Amino acid sequence: MTQLPTHIRPNDTVAQSWDDPKRGKTTFRLLVTAGGGPSEALVQGIMDIPSGEREAMHHHDRPETAYVLSGGGTLTLKGKEIVAQSGDMMFIPEGLVHGWLAGEEGLQLLWSFPGDRFEEVAYHWEED
Repeated sequence: MTQLPTHIRPNDTVAQSWDDPKRGKTTFRLLVTAGGGPSEALVQGIMDIPSGEREAMHHHDRPETAYVLSGGGTLTLKGKEIVAQSGDMMFIPEGLVHGWLAGEEGLQLLWSFPGDRFEEVAYHWEED
């Protein structure tokens, strides 16, 4: 199926939030997903993590890319801490346990998964 090009403004999308001990504290906007806009085997969104907050340790059933749009923080990947700052790109293979901790300025990420719908991306949260 061929899609028409679409102009997407992040502020025109609905902000969703997680604020619980299992997932952490984040706000995200879905930009590309068949459930709420165009998609052709791509799911993409923007996530904001406030200063000092985290996205809890988890893994997915598919690979992920995460590009740091602004701010910075620490990505924990398989027990290793990687300092990430604006302009850095991370590739996270399928099944690899990871989580984010925002630095002083907070952290804004542009993330992508292969797939048509965000709902198809399985999050497997680690137990505390």
